[in-house]
Amino acid sequence: DEGTRLLFLVDTCFSSPIVDLDRGSWEGRHAIVVAGPQNPSCAEEDRGSIFTHACMLAIDKLSKVGRDNYSVGMFFNAVLHENDLVFSSKQDCVVQAAPGFSPDAMAWPLVPPLGYQAPLSRCAGPGGIRSDAARGVLSAALLQHVKQEALNVPVSIEEYISLVQGQSLFQMKPFRACHAGCSRGSCALQ
Repeated sequence: DEGTRLLFLVDTCFSSPIVDLDRGSWEGRHAIVVAGPQNPSCAEEDRGSIFTHACMLAIDKLSKVGRDNYSVGMFFNAVLHENDLVFSSKQDCVVQAAPGFSPDAMAWPLVPPLGYQAPLSRCAGPGGIRSDAARGVLSAALLQHVKQEALNVPVSIEEYISLVQGQSLFQMKPFRACHAGCSRGSCALQ
C-alpha cells in the first residue's frame, strides 16, 4: 500500500546503502532510511554499534527533556548530536527520504515508556563507565571511542531542543552525508 509509512534503521558494516530510496518506485512513498554505514578505512574491530548507541542515547535525551512526540527529522538531528558528543562522529549517520517526502513529515514511532535510559547511560557512573555494567553492553573496541564525560550530563531543555529542532520549527538543520544531494551547508530536503 502506497499510504504505508516505512522507516528503515540500519547499522551496518557496509559503506554503501542497504536501501536506496533514489532507485526503484519510491516516488510518492512515505519512506525514510536512517543509517549508520561504516567507513571502509576503519579497522575491523572498530566496526558496528556506534550508530545504534547514538540512536538509543538520542531517544534517552529526548525523553529526558520531555519530548514524547517528535519527527524522524528531529530524532536524526539528536542522533547526529549524540554521535558527535559521545563518539566524536566515529561512524557516519545518514538520512534519506523518498523523493517528495521529508523526515520531518513522519512522526518517530519508537517512543519509549517514561523513565527509559539508554544502555550506555545505565553503564555510566560518577567515575565513568562501570566495568561490571559495561559487560554485555559495550565491546572493548567500542569503549575506546566513548567520551565518558559526555554521558549523563544534565542539559537545558531549551538548549537541547534548539540543537535538535533545526533552524525553525519543523525544519531539519543542515547535516552531512545526506543521500538527497545535501552538503554540509545546505539541504535539498528543506
